[in-house]
Amino acid sequence: MHVRLRTADRPRGIGFKAVYRTVAQVHEERQIDLRNVTVGTLLHLNYPKSPPPHVEFVQHLTAPVGHVIMLELYNMVTSESRSCPDGAGIIEVTDNYADSNGTWWFLCKTNPDTRGQLGSSTLTITSYFNTLYIRQRSGAAGVQLNATVKIYPENCAYRIKLVRGSEDSSVESCYPNPCLNGGKCINSGLRRSCQCTSHFTGMFCALTLCDMQPCAFGQCKLTPTSYACTCSPSYTGSNCEQKLRPCTDNPCEGRGECFEKGDTFYCRCHAWWEGQRCERRMLHIPFKPLSERMLQEPFWLGLITVTVVLGVIGLVWCAKRHFPEKLEKLLAEEADRTRTGCSSHSRPPSVREQLASAGGATVVVVPSPQPGCPRSLFGRLGIRKPSLLSLTSPHGHNNHPTAASATARTFSLDDLLKPPPRSKASLKPPNLSSKEKQKLAAFLLDRCGLASMLSIHTCCALLGFSAHMCRAL
Repeated sequence: MHVRLRTADRPRGIGFKAVYRTVAQVHEERQIDLRNVTVGTLLHLNYPKSPPPHVEFVQHLTAPVGHVIMLELYNMVTSESRSCPDGAGIIEVTDNYADSNGTWWFLCKTNPDTRGQLGSSTLTITSYFNTLYIRQRSGAAGVQLNATVKIYPENCAYRIKLVRGSEDSSVESCYPNPCLNGGKCINSGLRRSCQCTSHFTGMFCALTLCDMQPCAFGQCKLTPTSYACTCSPSYTGSNCEQKLRPCTDNPCEGRGECFEKGDTFYCRCHAWWEGQRCERRMLHIPFKPLSERMLQEPFWLGLITVTVVLGVIGLVWCAKRHFPEKLEKLLAEEADRTRTGCSSHSRPPSVREQLASAGGATVVVVPSPQPGCPRSLFGRLGIRKPSLLSLTSPHGHNNHPTAASATARTFSLDDLLKPPPRSKASLKPPNLSSKEKQKLAAFLLDRCGLASMLSIHTCCALLGFSAHMCRAL
């Protein structure tokens, strides 16, 4: 039913009064633009009188993009079901962006005297984006609504919400057009979305392409239709997502191996090539001797190190294994030999005894160690002392060979180092006749056989005679 009232150019009278009454269910939706409003009051129909029954009245609150709506409802409690007790009306508050499928609040009127029994008498609801739906659904009795609406900006958090919702940039309704910056709202079945222009994107076309931070390692700059990235050093690509590889373009031209060094590179050239990029052919081959290369090349350094280490290990192993045992054994044997009192030579007989017993025959003096005496420390260690003189008698005297005449006398280092035995006789030289002296001299010359090299006194001393006897010649 449409009621039209017209007046003339100069109306007169006190006006008019109309009374109406609904006789059936009423469905009505109203769009409320809160663009220039920061704080307001939201009341039920027919306020301050009782609300009419059987009415479904929807109010769509819309704030500017970047703002949120805070709704404070007084004397209201939440209901777990979609109805209120005693057939009273119910208020539904819907936020289609708060969840993937939206969020609903069902509110019932509470009396002031029962405040706080089912919850707080004042409820606060804040929208996720910039819209809220308030539905007043009356039953046999109407539902009273008393609320305060506040609008405030949410710049940083709002932008983050838009970025998160850009993957599914559907909008709840195309009326009024929610798309900004020249965008067009497209309704395709159950899904409604914004078709953006220029460099705008996201839900409501409220974001620019640079707001999505497409440049991984660089700065984003908007162009008339898109964006461009200014990459940081060492990065390339349309979105600065690729690290710059200096060796990618083969700067060494296949004549060497390329190695990265920070933001640049260096080439290790192959044989016969040189230069920063191995671009020059080598005309003079530099020669390095092996002694220099052994101290520079890793192979030779490793080989020398391994050889030295193995040598040291071998010496230490041999010393620890053999030397202590052998030295301990030799020292023990030397101590036993010293305690037994063995001498290295037996006492030589006197000249008179030799001449008397021989009766003109050849006398052989063979000083030899006693059979029971052990060798010296030098002998046990394996150090052989070479003999100095080997004096033998080539011919037997008076053609009377004996067993001793074939024995060779060997003078060792012990014989020269050991002092001659002292005679217990008188210090005066013995009285020998001239005939005895001649026989003794002939005997010495015959035994030594080296009269041209050694004197008679030296030969006498070497044969073991006392110094007094040798001075008597």
